[in-house]
Amino acid sequence: MGAGVGGDRSFIIFIDMSLGKNIQDFLTQQIADMQIKKKDFIMKCGLTTPVFNKMIKGRFSNTKLTTIAKVADFCNVSIDEILGSDPKYYRTKPKAFLNTTHNSITENLTSLVNNQMQQLKLSPIQLSSRIEVSGQTLLRFLDPNVSATPGGGALSATTLALANFWMLL
Repeated sequence: MGAGVGGDRSFIIFIDMSLGKNIQDFLTQQIADMQIKKKDFIMKCGLTTPVFNKMIKGRFSNTKLTTIAKVADFCNVSIDEILGSDPKYYRTKPKAFLNTTHNSITENLTSLVNNQMQQLKLSPIQLSSRIEVSGQTLLRFLDPNVSATPGGGALSATTLALANFWMLL
């Protein structure tokens, strides 16, 4: 795994042929199980059509971990399951797709970050220094009047930086 270019801290996964086939099989099965059109699946996962087409054809040689995470989040499964290293998880897990709102995601993210800061006794400025984002960006992320959900720009980068920080604890 390596870091991307230009400060992008997303991890790249280099996928061999068997993993590409596992992803292909997983996507094909999910689309069939969900009885969803491919274009709707692409949109709901937040993928681009070219990326999805490479994945569904098993020709996906590398990807950002965040791409696999988007599919895992939408399908309510683990990344391991998508990559084929935990198949029994898929067979035994009840299918329950949650209808969440943009506001509930924002509230959950900001609540999680605020609770973690309290537990670690960190101020927003201290946390921003540890995750290497500006204090102003983190304060904007925590502002309940601003959407903290990933989707682009500084807030998306802040979400990833926070996720990486929490994983290291």
